[in-house]
Amino acid sequence: MNVGTLAVAINQTGTLTERFVERHISESFGGRTCVVARHAGGAPRYAQPVLVVDALPLSGAQRFALLPRRLASFATTSYWGVPVGAEREAIQDFWRAHGVFAVLAEFGPLGCWIAPVARVHGVPVFVYFRGYDASRRLRSARSVAAYRKMAAQVDGFFAVSQFLVDNLARAGVRHPNTHVIPSGTNPRMFQPGVKQPGLVVAVGRLVGKKRPELAVRAFAAAAAAHPAARLEIVGDGPLLDSCRALAVSLGVANRVVFHGGRDHAFVAELLARAQVFVQHSVTDSSGETEGLPSSIQEAMAAGAVVVSTRHAGTPEAVVEGETGWLVDEHDEAGFARALGTVLDDPARAAAMAQAARRFAEARLDTKLLQRRLEAVILAAVARPTSAG
Repeated sequence: MNVGTLAVAINQTGTLTERFVERHISESFGGRTCVVARHAGGAPRYAQPVLVVDALPLSGAQRFALLPRRLASFATTSYWGVPVGAEREAIQDFWRAHGVFAVLAEFGPLGCWIAPVARVHGVPVFVYFRGYDASRRLRSARSVAAYRKMAAQVDGFFAVSQFLVDNLARAGVRHPNTHVIPSGTNPRMFQPGVKQPGLVVAVGRLVGKKRPELAVRAFAAAAAAHPAARLEIVGDGPLLDSCRALAVSLGVANRVVFHGGRDHAFVAELLARAQVFVQHSVTDSSGETEGLPSSIQEAMAAGAVVVSTRHAGTPEAVVEGETGWLVDEHDEAGFARALGTVLDDPARAAAMAQAARRFAEARLDTKLLQRRLEAVILAAVARPTSAG
């Protein structure tokens, strides 16, 4: 069914960590997509047409004329910056030129930003919630007000975990057409290889909500009884230097490797050899949480036993005692014990790794998840009227 082009609304071009967004752009409806970005960033890594709203060639007079319209829009949407005037006309011209039949807004705030434009254009619009947008943002009364108004305009919600759906519902942000679809992973790229006994891997930004220092401490505690064990950490961030210093102070600097930021192929090769994957996600001081970490889904596809926390959507993927072990947030001793349990019993770890791989193939394969997303969007297109 060739229905036209899906418009994907994003915040900024070239955001390297948002692989799931790039996947939607490159693969949705066979790549028949175009992109409306709020801001210019890095160079896109996809070939689809892009319109950057902040980069529109508007004159000073045109931009000044937007102000009263923007104020009026804010009064009705509770969201500042909704495209109006010449901006809205440029977006709609872009959509008409590319035959747009539906809009997918990546992250909640982008739904608030683009939904009024899509409604005027007469196409269904969906919003995908992924983490901060359905956790930290809900601490703002203005954001909640904007979300509630946006929910009345859009045709449906997607979320990467039921945890985020429940967060939104507690804030009074609901939509009857809501679907939990994880970001997923590519099990053809992330596959088990020859496992290296005792290889523990962590992947992700070294930031507060991932508590990377607890991974280092847990490794140091568990590795005391396992001389061959080593920890390899992929990722950069503000806590990188402190984690390096911690490894030195704990006497495991020669057994912990900090790779810094590396590309997807490097991560896939490392996870293929990993016996264990560790990530101690927590709710940070601002209230921000994960949705369902992509790195955990990749590790499962690669046949690594996951040791993580009962945080956000992680328990929706990691089945305790079957595909991994979970502990409460900030439970450093429990985290070390769980890691030690995996290292102590290689035979059981191998069985759990196989179960993790099967789970990823059956429920986290991006090809299957992509078809689910497309089916929901096509159903909205087929309805005689959209949600109003």
